[in-house]
Amino acid sequence: MKRQKDRPTRSCICTIIPPYIQEAIARNGTPSQRATAQQSLAVDAQLRAQRIAGPSFDVPQTAAAAPCKNRSVYTANNTNVVPGTLLRSEGQPPNGDLEIDEAYDGLGASFDLFLDIYGRKSIDDACRQLIATAHYGDRYNNAVWDGSQMVFGDGDPTIFNRFTLIDITGHELTHGVTGATAGLFYNGQSGALNESISDVFGSLIKQRSLGQAAAEADWLIGAGAWAANINGVAFRSMKAPGTAYHDPLLKHDLRPDGKDPQPAHMRDYVNTELDNGGVHVNSGIPNKAFYLVATALGGNAWHVAGNVWYRTLLDSRLSATARFEDFARLTADNAERLYGAFVRGVVVQAWHEVGLLIAHDQRARRIGAPKAAGSPSSVVNNSTGGINVIYREGNGHLHELWMGWEGEGWGDLTVSPEPDAELASEIASVYLDSATQQPIVPYRGNNGHVQSIYYIPGGAGHDRLSETAHSPKAGSKAVPAGYYTPATNTHHLVYRGNDNRLHVLFSTNGGIVQYEGQSLHQMAPGSPLAKGNPSAYVDTDSGFNSVVYRGNDNDIHRFYWGTGPVGYENLSAWGVAQAPKAAGDPVSYYISSHPILGTSEVSRHVNQVTYRDVHNHICELWWRGEERVNHWDVTAATEGAPPAASDPVAYYSAATNTKHIFYRSADSHLHELWWVPGGSLPKHADITNQTFAAPALDKPTAFSMESAKSQHIFYRGTDNYIHEIRMFLGK
Repeated sequence: MKRQKDRPTRSCICTIIPPYIQEAIARNGTPSQRATAQQSLAVDAQLRAQRIAGPSFDVPQTAAAAPCKNRSVYTANNTNVVPGTLLRSEGQPPNGDLEIDEAYDGLGASFDLFLDIYGRKSIDDACRQLIATAHYGDRYNNAVWDGSQMVFGDGDPTIFNRFTLIDITGHELTHGVTGATAGLFYNGQSGALNESISDVFGSLIKQRSLGQAAAEADWLIGAGAWAANINGVAFRSMKAPGTAYHDPLLKHDLRPDGKDPQPAHMRDYVNTELDNGGVHVNSGIPNKAFYLVATALGGNAWHVAGNVWYRTLLDSRLSATARFEDFARLTADNAERLYGAFVRGVVVQAWHEVGLLIAHDQRARRIGAPKAAGSPSSVVNNSTGGINVIYREGNGHLHELWMGWEGEGWGDLTVSPEPDAELASEIASVYLDSATQQPIVPYRGNNGHVQSIYYIPGGAGHDRLSETAHSPKAGSKAVPAGYYTPATNTHHLVYRGNDNRLHVLFSTNGGIVQYEGQSLHQMAPGSPLAKGNPSAYVDTDSGFNSVVYRGNDNDIHRFYWGTGPVGYENLSAWGVAQAPKAAGDPVSYYISSHPILGTSEVSRHVNQVTYRDVHNHICELWWRGEERVNHWDVTAATEGAPPAASDPVAYYSAATNTKHIFYRSADSHLHELWWVPGGSLPKHADITNQTFAAPALDKPTAFSMESAKSQHIFYRGTDNYIHEIRMFLGK
């Protein structure tokens, strides 16, 4: 292994007890406890100063010729002198001093794990001597890796027991391994990774010494180190970050209630200047990920899961400033390289569950749903967390995949409302009636008429819309676009007829479906006929309805109306200099308001239209209220974004103030473009590459779940099953 020779190593003065706990005790404790905490903080500062001024970790030390394991444990005799007086050397019998013998055994167990399991010969992989000093200072409340050796205080018996526990020793010694390999900077996310890696291997060292499988381990760091009168089980819990302690003595700015401040998910990431940017706090997130991997794989965690983490620590791609997502991707890559796709999937899922990596799910196949004959449509109810995905099977049956708090499943919608419901001749769309919480599925039946299926408690209903309203049949390949207006309790359904005109059906207050007797084109003379399927939405502030479509001139056009007559405009030309022609159907939506990045201002009444142009670039038209239409080429503005081979899907997330576009490229990969409105340039991700997901056959469908800050992409894979990709917002 040449990693440590390739670039300078980095080390830290790393303590098991973070400074915010010492500061809390110095503020909340008894006079004696406050004095001890202040003294411990002063010693920590002194050690850091000595480390900065003194020799670095890279200064050679005498290594044992044989055996490679070479331990020396000293006592400082409660002074601040290191290493102190030697009490036990390699091979000598127990000394009888509990802390000396415990430190000796902990160093040995740490050495054995790294050598026996990972083939690493001591901290530097070159038989570096292992040195520890116990009984350091007067009631010093900490254990430290000082860049060269281990240092253990005796603790204050009213708050802390001894610090020579095996997982604490393993934790601190692993800081030396990290310094000799990745050299992760001890600040922010790279510092939290540094701390997490020490927790991981500290726990593995304890588990191996006890002969525990992952399911048997307590996953606690420092179990038994709190004194009996402190309400806590450990310093940290990898299984349940944020639950290790809860005591009024430990109240501080991060948690005024004295509770363990560690988050278990990126949505709860703590931004703080304390503790080097929260290195002991936010380490709970990667800790939880490792716990999930280890317990999902089962058996002994130090084998597969531990090896993936160790090999990632050696990976030359892991920079000293790595963030959580960087480390997560590398663990996934190394899992694939070492153990194959199954283990990689476990690793990806674990990181996904803590809010990082994208997860892929062969959902339809997994739950036994049939194959699809086209792209799916989807809707989410953000108030209930319910998800509905609709797709067409080759025999014309419409199927629903549903997910929610009560589980998941699938059903055949076409036969569930009534036995003689028409089969679908094309793919279907779906939208939500927010008043009744009912998903509505409009589609073109095999008789050419527009139908709809709607869900009701205990079942589903079916309507023959265009027959009832005496409107024209839908054209070939027609996919109706529906939406609901809460202010007027009105449903609108827009579809392309077999005359290539756009027709509107509507129903108000649950009444019978109606048709005005003429198409939108007849209501707005001069508007070109439609070449594809429309997109429709309502401006929830003004009540104006908008229907956006690609005309037979390949421009993007819009019909709009409120309580008066229907208006029309060519969006590609109006107020825009030579906006490109369209090669596919647009997608449109309305944003009531969004913050403008870097200002206190809010942008209101924003209309959005996204489409694929004749160069297969993704373009966006946008305008505010009655202002002029603006245009930009999103693909050209996004580094690394390939041309599109499908129409896009687009939406705005209010929870994170981000816009998102998804599309399929010519190699059948799915791609995402995302940005903050008015902020920096868009970013790009090949989400197929990131998940090793099946290639896509056609256009995806996507949405965000605002309360969970998650986004979901469903698509038909090359195996014709419906697949899901899940990720978290706020990248």
